[in-house]
Amino acid sequence: MSLKARLGDDMKQALRAGDKHRLSTLRMTLAAIQQREVDERIELDDPQVLSVIEKMIKQRRESAVQYRAGDREELAQREEAEIGFLDDYLPEPMSEADLDALVSAYADNDYIGGCPLVVVVDDSQFATDSLDNFLWVTFTRSNPAKDMHGVGSFVLDKHWGCRGSLVIDARIKPHHAPPLIEDPEITRRVDQLGARGGPLYGVI
Repeated sequence: MSLKARLGDDMKQALRAGDKHRLSTLRMTLAAIQQREVDERIELDDPQVLSVIEKMIKQRRESAVQYRAGDREELAQREEAEIGFLDDYLPEPMSEADLDALVSAYADNDYIGGCPLVVVVDDSQFATDSLDNFLWVTFTRSNPAKDMHGVGSFVLDKHWGCRGSLVIDARIKPHHAPPLIEDPEITRRVDQLGARGGPLYGVI
C-alpha cells in the first residue's frame, strides 16, 4: 500500500472513530499532497509524500515554539499532538545493522555503486534545501572515526580507504543537540541589528 493510500485509509478510520483532531490533521496532509500534485502536474510517490509530511512536521514544530513563547501552551500542545499523528508515517530510524546491509547492497549494485558519496540523514528535506545545509549536516553530525563506511573498504599502510562509494552516517546521535528550530521573531530582531543603520551593519 502506498503512503498516500495509507493516509486515506487512516483518515476514514479517524472519521469512523470520531477522532476529530487526527481527522483534521490527515485531511490537511492529504490536501497538501493534492495541492502539490496539482501545482507540479504529477502524482507523488512515497518519497515525495514523505517530504510533504516532513515539511508539515517542521511547520508544526516552529508553530509550537512560537505559541509557547507567547504563553499559549494549549495551542503549542495541539501542534505537538499533530506532530505525533504525522510521526507515525515516518520511516523507522536505520540501525547499525541496516547501515551495514545498505553498504553491502551498494557493493552488489553497479548502478548505485557509481555514486561516489552517500550521506545517511534524518531530515532529508533540510539537508537538501541548500549546499550550506548539506555541508553542515554532513560535517557536524558525523565522526570520521566512527561514522565513515565504505564499499570495498580496506586498510593499507595504516590508512583506511574504499574502492566504492563512501557512506557517511550523518544521523542525529544521542550526544548531539536537538535540531535548531528557527524563531521568526528572533530572526527579525537579528536582521534589524544587521540592517543599514543597525549596530551590526556590515558585520552580519
